[in-house]
Amino acid sequence: VSQAIADSSPLQDDYAYYINDGVYGAFNNLVFDHATVRARHFRYTPSFADTVKVSEIDGLRRLHKSTTPKLDLENDKDNKLYASTVFGPTCDSIDVIARSVLLPKLKVGDWLYFQNMGAYTSAAASTFNGFTPTDKFYVCSIMPEYFEKLAVGPEAVTDNINKGKKDEVL
Repeated sequence: VSQAIADSSPLQDDYAYYINDGVYGAFNNLVFDHATVRARHFRYTPSFADTVKVSEIDGLRRLHKSTTPKLDLENDKDNKLYASTVFGPTCDSIDVIARSVLLPKLKVGDWLYFQNMGAYTSAAASTFNGFTPTDKFYVCSIMPEYFEKLAVGPEAVTDNINKGKKDEVL
């Protein structure tokens, strides 16, 4: 999950967006592994998914209450989509995340979602050009009430679900 930090006026209905992570961070697999990513826009909804901010002290063992919005993974079906280029934050010309991706008009502070990103690539993030590695936010797609009914942390819920013991979670 990355946040838009700047945008530009459209040239022939094309938009350029700069996000707070790039090829010197979690997107280094674009350079080293020749991966491709699909940028998707998160829309704000108050009830779909809870976000978990990783604590440097205890990993995923604590759900943090934060001002981070709850996010909806649905595409923006009601909005017009525009050809867009998504750039990382640095001034390096290689710091391009996605070209010709269709996105709605975004505002500074809007969130983009990149599926299956960060688990292995964020470990190789650097502080190139003074940009520190970004905070990590995990979007939990299982129902948040699982966590509320347990005195144990979310890792126990995940372990039981992965072992096929979904009923024991409740």
